Amino acid sequence: MMLNLRNITKSPVSNICAWSKYSTLLVLVLFALLGSSITAEEKSEKDQQTVLRVKSAFLYNFIKYITFEQESNNKSFSAFNVCVLGDDPFGSVLDKMSRRKAKGKNVLVKRMQNIELVDQCHLVYVSQSKEGSLNEVFAFVENKPIVTVSDIASFVDKGGVLGFVEVDNRIGIEVNLTNARRANVRISALLLEIAKIKE
Repeated sequence: MMLNLRNITKSPVSNICAWSKYSTLLVLVLFALLGSSITAEEKSEKDQQTVLRVKSAFLYNFIKYITFEQESNNKSFSAFNVCVLGDDPFGSVLDKMSRRKAKGKNVLVKRMQNIELVDQCHLVYVSQSKEGSLNEVFAFVENKPIVTVSDIASFVDKGGVLGFVEVDNRIGIEVNLTNARRANVRISALLLEIAKIKE
């Protein structure tokens, strides 16, 4: 992606805004490129850890570039809850997120097996161990301000909001805008720029 620096004005304020927009986009593109550098043909333990780190980074940035219902309605809440439903493939990789902030709020990582506990989540990663329970998961989160994410095959076609996918042996993301609207969330155009869009 080429960024035309000649379009930046000479106004200091405008320059700051322009650079902020460009740097944000560059960060997202970096994640996309980093994800795409992980090939399915390389499945060593080290490579798997790299894949998990990339997906964990995506989960954190999803929070930053999604506007949740509580934010839209100016509801008070102290933290963004990122949950793993089912067997956790991330382990300590995801725990690092708990030491960071997003949009000025703490990020908490929670793990659960019980579907009914996802009520407390803003973003929930649905593990592959829950593939047989997807209908139950989607029925529970229907019309609730919860963003579902997974690398289960055809996840966004089945009812999920965000999906990790492999295209030509490369990792990418899919977004289902219809399912996002049902969750009453708004996804930034910057995030949509690096995603495959589905309705």
